[in-house]
Amino acid sequence: MTYQVFARKWRPKSFADLVGQDPIKLAIYHSLKSGRIHHAYLFCGTRGVGKTTLGRLLAKCLNCEQGVTPEPCGVCTACLAIDSGHFMDLIEVDAASKTRVEDTRELLDNVQYAPTQGRYKIYLIDEVHMLSTHSFNALLKTLEEPPEHVKFILATTDPEKIPATILSRCLKFILRPISEPLIIGHLIKILEKENIAFEKTALSPLAVAAQGSMRDALSLLEQAVLVGEGVLANKDVQQLLGWVAPEIIHAILDAILKKDTSLIFKIMPNLVEMGADFTQVLDSLLEAFYQISLIQHVLPVTTEYLSELGIALELKFYAEQWNLESTQLFYQIGLVGKQELAYAPTQRIGFEMTLLRILAFYPENTQNLALDNLLLDNPSVQAVSIPAVIPAVMPAAENNSLDWPSLINKLALVGFTKMLANNCELSYFGESEMRFTLDKSQQVCLTAERQKVLQEAISHYFNKPVQIKIVLGEVTQTPMQLDIQSKKIRTEESLQCIQNDPLIQNLVQTFGAEVEAITVLDIDKK
Repeated sequence: MTYQVFARKWRPKSFADLVGQDPIKLAIYHSLKSGRIHHAYLFCGTRGVGKTTLGRLLAKCLNCEQGVTPEPCGVCTACLAIDSGHFMDLIEVDAASKTRVEDTRELLDNVQYAPTQGRYKIYLIDEVHMLSTHSFNALLKTLEEPPEHVKFILATTDPEKIPATILSRCLKFILRPISEPLIIGHLIKILEKENIAFEKTALSPLAVAAQGSMRDALSLLEQAVLVGEGVLANKDVQQLLGWVAPEIIHAILDAILKKDTSLIFKIMPNLVEMGADFTQVLDSLLEAFYQISLIQHVLPVTTEYLSELGIALELKFYAEQWNLESTQLFYQIGLVGKQELAYAPTQRIGFEMTLLRILAFYPENTQNLALDNLLLDNPSVQAVSIPAVIPAVMPAAENNSLDWPSLINKLALVGFTKMLANNCELSYFGESEMRFTLDKSQQVCLTAERQKVLQEAISHYFNKPVQIKIVLGEVTQTPMQLDIQSKKIRTEESLQCIQNDPLIQNLVQTFGAEVEAITVLDIDKK
């Protein structure tokens, strides 16, 4: 017997066999059941979602020898002829190759003649949007008022290119891409009926790669089975698709988390050896960042939605290590990297540069998500205290006063930790404890990690353990405020000095000039 490819062999023979498109199947079923049969149908959708299949099923329903029915028998002469593609009254036309108006007129010349073999003469025009303007005009009148024995079934992947005059004369149905679970379920049924051994883990990559097209899924399935010599194996699917296992993505996430460049370069040879498509690897990494972000937003509220959203709970670990801003930054860098991948010398170089860019812009500090949300969303939380080991006997402090702004410059602080210190007002300085009030408007600077760094820097400076406590409140004498006030005073004094300068006054009087603005340079800090 002649070999048939899966896409043809397993083409649905009834509405029950058609995967997905339930609303459309229901509408057509009721239409046929009640006898309300339209003269023209338009099926829209991407490739492989069932447009022409629906057209052929509808032709069977209309021409079954048992009568017009939503459930054709499948065994009569008409049903068998339609299934095999030899039914004389089902005229299938590929509009992509029949775009001329002469072709359309030739086709319509036979509309007036009665069907030869069946009850209705069916014109199934695929990719109808490819017809020329003149062809559409020639089709228009016949499409609006065809003879009783004629039905039109149009299919297109681009309904926007079809004239409104044609659209208004058709019963329009939009077919949606088929979901991954439905594709996987259908593939399992086919594999079981074909007696093909398979690994379930190999099905998900096939369903994702099909992008909602059942025909693509069946073609990929057939290729994978051929590669595996009659067996569907996960490794063969990964090799065929350039697919990367979740373990590889987790390894990349670990390298990012540890900020370890050497780990990244250890992973690269494995990706090259398995023939990975770096575009797909980057897509998988972006999806991981998306899921991590989703966990960060959903987890503090409820865990009920995580399983419904198909979230990989093993990514929860990373969601707890990074804060919301870090995850968004990584996703954005990955997205830009994907756009630039086509311009890179090679895909590998583009992918590696994207990962190196993530490490280059890695935030100075990250923190526990729960603590981050607690600080940002609950201003009532007034302090984050980190205990320090304090010896039983400590030398007394010389005094309770301290020049905090001067001390900051001696602590070698950088980044957000220095910003935190500059926005704190010293309220108490004791033997082994310092208390600060942080400006409420700068509460975003306060994290457990930054407070720890600040405490360690102060303890190192005084050469003894010092515990620090920071509360949110109103402040008037923070180093930042004092610096701003100092600059304002110096700017006003400098402006007054310039305006009183005889040379400047002469320029103003002679040319009508004016001093717009001045900048005071801090020589000591340069």
